[in-house]
Amino acid sequence: MRLCILCDLQNEKIPLDYRKKVLSLLKLGLSKTNNSLYNILYGQRSNKQKDFSYSVYLPDPKFTKEIIILKNKRLLINFTTSDTEIGINFYNALINLRKKSVPFSTNNTITPQEINIAKEKQIFNKKIVFKTMSPLVARDHNPETKKDWYFIHDDASWSEILKQNFLFQLKNSSFNIRKVDINNMKIEPLTMKKTVIKLYDVHVTCSLGTFSIEAEPYLLTYLYQTGLGSHRGLGFGMLDIV
Repeated sequence: MRLCILCDLQNEKIPLDYRKKVLSLLKLGLSKTNNSLYNILYGQRSNKQKDFSYSVYLPDPKFTKEIIILKNKRLLINFTTSDTEIGINFYNALINLRKKSVPFSTNNTITPQEINIAKEKQIFNKKIVFKTMSPLVARDHNPETKKDWYFIHDDASWSEILKQNFLFQLKNSSFNIRKVDINNMKIEPLTMKKTVIKLYDVHVTCSLGTFSIEAEPYLLTYLYQTGLGSHRGLGFGMLDIV
């Protein structure tokens, strides 16, 4: 299920770390319409993997050291999930916030105006070219030291790290995917570039652009619907089909 949410801003200036502001909007709406699901996803000590990802389209952004200045006072949030129940609940959450101004950043508010369900593309082939709608994060996390290493498309380990991220994503998922199908996946960068994103005062190195994945169609469909890589629930790894 894919959603498109058109939002108005009070002014054109937004923070560099705008993704966490968008997440706050989603969490606010969900807490008002389904507090039980909110607690499952975001409650204290909750480490549930998120079967969704989202991206934010910014109109002609100008980046400065402190803020982003947009061409106009609008932005578009794209949301995708493989779980229809989650999709319906976030749809209802955003409908609840429609036409309501919500604090977004210092001296700025965000107001959801239109919430639409987008048509999903069908996947029948075993090889698909994807393009990133939000930066793709390949993260190697050491649970003992709590340290993270980030890899980009030029790194030899990039493809394998993404597969590890995918396996971790499925750790608490009810979706039935054969591990051998993930091991047999072939991920190949095509036209990609490095980017560095600020996330909760941490600079995350990630990749943008197009890449191909060769795998079983059901697996490709799942990735299209949930995103790929780490930090998907924070606005990373959303994909579209070229």
